[in-house]
Amino acid sequence: MIKDKTDRRVLRTERRLEDALVSLLQTKPIQQISVRELSEAANITRATFYTHYRDPLDMLRHLQDKTVEQIIEIINTTLNVHTSEFFIQLFRYIANDVRHPNLLFIPIGEDSTFQRIGFMIIEQHMMTWTRLHQNASTVEYEYYCTYIVFGCISILYRWISTGMKETPETMAKMAQTFIPTGKLFVR
Repeated sequence: MIKDKTDRRVLRTERRLEDALVSLLQTKPIQQISVRELSEAANITRATFYTHYRDPLDMLRHLQDKTVEQIIEIINTTLNVHTSEFFIQLFRYIANDVRHPNLLFIPIGEDSTFQRIGFMIIEQHMMTWTRLHQNASTVEYEYYCTYIVFGCISILYRWISTGMKETPETMAKMAQTFIPTGKLFVR
């Protein structure tokens, strides 16, 4: 019987597994981490591991997907507001709610999580943005969206990889100032 995700024991086990994965990833790539060593590092049984995940790669994908879902939720709730609100919510979420943001850097397959996020944003919101900015040519607009989305992702990547020393509010303000306003397709 699989326990409800809100059960404290389940949450504690998932946190221990996440911490063990992060620790092991400091010494070897995800493809070389076994269920046995991950279970031992988390001080759980292999059977307990398998009640949560298929293998370490599945676990990593699950952790990344959880973060991606929250980022997409932030995007969806800030579509019709000023972009500064989006940036504030995004940086606060990463700073306050993501336990191990460096997990987002680990590629699964050919794309990193940041690439998946970027392409998902462009794909899901291209039509909405296109309707808002009908005066742009399609090719120019596609390049512009790629430039803006992946530029913002690069700022987020740098902030996380340098230890998130700046406050989320500082980062949000900085990201907002980097968006070119002369040709504005964003608010």
